Amino acid sequence: MILKTNCETKEYFRGATDSVKEKGNTMVRYILIRLLDLAELLILIRVIISWLPIGHNRFAEILYMMTEPVLAPIRRLLDGAMGSRRIMFDFSPIIAFLLIGLIKNLIASSVYI
Repeated sequence: MILKTNCETKEYFRGATDSVKEKGNTMVRYILIRLLDLAELLILIRVIISWLPIGHNRFAEILYMMTEPVLAPIRRLLDGAMGSRRIMFDFSPIIAFLLIGLIKNLIASSVYI
């Protein structure tokens, strides 16, 4: 039987701790990406609902309450960039999809959060 030195034992446990941290980071990244997927889905449903003549209903109100915190700041930035010219098409969902995709790629490619 070979006895390990104190340094070797510390290295062994440090490696085990690192793998636990890595698994935890992987789980956090997975959850964050799934939440961003959900945000994309909600925005997509909102865009589709906006094209339909369904009027006001509780589902649409909840959907607007959930997506407006993401879309409103983008819309304000676009309005400010356009100046006095008013655009007829709302580009904020497109910009939101691009930003969410960028954030998902950054999260997926990062080693540690």
